[in-house]
Amino acid sequence: MALTNFIETKLNKYAQKVFKGGEHSDDLAFGQLSFYLSLRPSSVEW
Repeated sequence: MALTNFIETKLNKYAQKVFKGGEHSDDLAFGQLSFYLSLRPSSVEW
């Protein structure tokens, strides 16, 4: 459960960076977002 919370926190952080950031920030945040999405359990509801 702690790992799931950690991943969700990171997903929210980097999603906000993509939403608020500029083009360079978007690229960096999207890479991190993709990484954490790959770790996210498939059973988590949106």
